[in-house]
Amino acid sequence: AGPALEGATASCGSSCRRGGGPLLVLEDDAMPTAEFVDRLREALDALRNESPDLLYLGYTQAAPWRRKVSKCVREAEYLWTTVGYVLWPSGARKLLAALPVDQPVDNFMARLMAAGTLRGFAVVPEILKQAKEWNVDNDVAHSDDAAWIQNAGSSS
Repeated sequence: AGPALEGATASCGSSCRRGGGPLLVLEDDAMPTAEFVDRLREALDALRNESPDLLYLGYTQAAPWRRKVSKCVREAEYLWTTVGYVLWPSGARKLLAALPVDQPVDNFMARLMAAGTLRGFAVVPEILKQAKEWNVDNDVAHSDDAAWIQNAGSSS
């Protein structure tokens, strides 16, 4: 994982082991920026009085920010991708209550944020990127690919 992620894992992981703390969730191709640990700590500190459910560390912004929380944190309305985020127990409970997942998981989470069910925030600018461009050398079929194949088969 590298030194940057080891420090972040220690920060989030210690509170998770005690129960009730946030959990750091990363895809296997998440690449942290050089300032990952410092900026994550700064963002978590900025959210101390916000009652967050979710903090995106890497994302694609699909709607304007709801508001500026701090120099490095924005409240989000709709974000795509799940390359890395911090999930609080309150967010996990809300995600479980909204099951089943009836669309790509990033859209599912974003829909809950847009509806005001899930309080989502983002580190600005992003502190995680994916190792390769979207859908390159990916072993998971993307929902757009499945829709294209389904629609292509029905056009004849």
